[in-house]
Amino acid sequence: MSRNQTLNSTFWYKSKYIKSLKPLEKFLYIYCCTNPVANIAGMYERHLDYFILETGLDKAFILKTLKKFTDDEKILYREDWIAIKNRNEFNSKGNANIIKGILEIYNKSPDFVKAFVSLDKSLESFLVDNVNNNRNRNKNKNRNKDVLNKWNVFVDMINEKEAKRGVKLSIVQSITEARDKSLNMRFAESIFDFDKILKHIENSDFLLGLKPSKDHEHWKVSFDWILNPNNYIKILEGNYDNKVKPKKPASQFKPGTV
Repeated sequence: MSRNQTLNSTFWYKSKYIKSLKPLEKFLYIYCCTNPVANIAGMYERHLDYFILETGLDKAFILKTLKKFTDDEKILYREDWIAIKNRNEFNSKGNANIIKGILEIYNKSPDFVKAFVSLDKSLESFLVDNVNNNRNRNKNKNRNKDVLNKWNVFVDMINEKEAKRGVKLSIVQSITEARDKSLNMRFAESIFDFDKILKHIENSDFLLGLKPSKDHEHWKVSFDWILNPNNYIKILEGNYDNKVKPKKPASQFKPGTV
């Protein structure tokens, strides 16, 4: 099965060592990086006979050049193993799948290969961070789905409870990318409390659409409207709560008194 092996274009000018090599030495270096069994980690087994067959180079030249690479601590050739130091320098470090593949190959390689390569610890740190970020991302998505479900249950309850008064809030069909982003931003704010927001809505004729204004005759609260930071703060502060009229104090007048 064929595979694609690529080198970043910076290979040709970023490394002073590469620029110092002679043409056939560069050819052998590239072969080590891109031959049929080469991999993104630069750690693999390859018998010398394949070097001779596939490059057409003389055996003596190959051995001499591989020894040079080893002495220069650039490419190790030992017991039919090739280990290319900093091979990942010419790969995309921002791709979590590439980094995961590099670490898997590294962990399965002989100890002398690992010792030579001295894998960049930042790669492992990146992968750990990426795994944690994915976990947090999935956790946030599940939380946001729970919020959607909570809203829809609330809407069904309110619409049934206040049906005689004509209340009909709208359910939410899905968490769109924009909603997902807004929810993540809201939950990052310490004062955002969705449960308290729903309690305030339940006790607000205005938010339920029962007190239309001149400019908003058919307005009622919506899920997206809540996610606006200016709006939910006002809800939590009770700005839209039903106003309880104070009871008039009982008259102190008693018949027969002056």
